[in-house]
Amino acid sequence: MRALVVVAHPNPTSFTHALAHAAETSLRAHGWSIDWHDLYTEQFDPVLTQADMAALRAGTPPPDMAEHMEHLRGADFVLLAFPLWWTQMPAILKGYVDRIFAHGVAYQDQPAGSLPLLTGKAGGLLITLGASREDYAQNGRLDALQRTLDEGVLEYCGISVQLRMLFDRMHRTSPEEREAMIQEVQTRVAHFAQEWGQ
Repeated sequence: MRALVVVAHPNPTSFTHALAHAAETSLRAHGWSIDWHDLYTEQFDPVLTQADMAALRAGTPPPDMAEHMEHLRGADFVLLAFPLWWTQMPAILKGYVDRIFAHGVAYQDQPAGSLPLLTGKAGGLLITLGASREDYAQNGRLDALQRTLDEGVLEYCGISVQLRMLFDRMHRTSPEEREAMIQEVQTRVAHFAQEWGQ
């Protein structure tokens, strides 16, 4: 089995990275292969240009897009790890979705509607929050995130979200609490990897 791990945080020593590495460790322990993309470290260009769109229509995506698309197509599990900023994913990750979850790669227009092209893949989300989960839930922001990302991107393209973990109050957590969060990720990802890999 193969996993695509996409991390979107500018600090390589961030807790977002620690969570993603915890997931990676569990997946590898269960025999999974990993395609790892740290978007900031790679200096991924998030801007979808007119030239990109023309290249996609011609069936010849630029090399920086083609590699990411190949990894997306080849993944059994797509895991996104990122902080929630202004109730949204970081702009670099939104640009990744714009450029890589492209027409003909992630979905296809049909006369009767959109056809998902990533059916059969599992999806996972590791999301850190600055405020409390209750604060986000009270005003509907968590529901909005689920509709726009889980349903509007992943499930729209056929990816079944199997793992969704939110970690709140990041600025006020102790080292012990963070270690417990990492252990939780390892445990839940290990369970997923074992079940999905059968």
